[in-house]
Amino acid sequence: GSAGGLRRVPCDALPAAPGGVLLPFWRMRASLSAFSLRTGDDLVRFANVSPGVRRGAGSDPLWFWVPAFPISPGPFFRVARQFTIAQLPVGAETPEGSEWAPVQSATIEPGWAFGAVKVLLAQIGQPRKEVFPVIPDLTATLEEARLALLPFASTAGDLIQAQTGVS
Repeated sequence: GSAGGLRRVPCDALPAAPGGVLLPFWRMRASLSAFSLRTGDDLVRFANVSPGVRRGAGSDPLWFWVPAFPISPGPFFRVARQFTIAQLPVGAETPEGSEWAPVQSATIEPGWAFGAVKVLLAQIGQPRKEVFPVIPDLTATLEEARLALLPFASTAGDLIQAQTGVS
């Protein structure tokens, strides 16, 4: 945490295949002053994408997904956008003592990661001519943050997330 120590946080995970690595992402629920985005279905309409790209149920609460580890801005926002649109369903909290694949450290705190939400909304929202003017005055409030560990497989020097194909 910001006080320099470790802090226990709620954590969910998808099972990893042998030889894979688990990468940490913040799943964050937010209240937004200007957009009515509460569910996966709301996001599909806001982004004007096919419901087929969403992996979770449309009525499930909307989670913004942001990497909890540092990567350069281009890949950071590309991956955040793809996982936010995908709305991967993750199971219940991971029990203590679970068998783990190698886990990348979560080094970005949820408050900092939440700063990416306005950028994600600007990238995802359609039509942009209606969304962009609203973003500067938008108030976003973090309601809940959960750590999610997602399995990635190493393929030809790239990491690929099996359920989504995101790399």
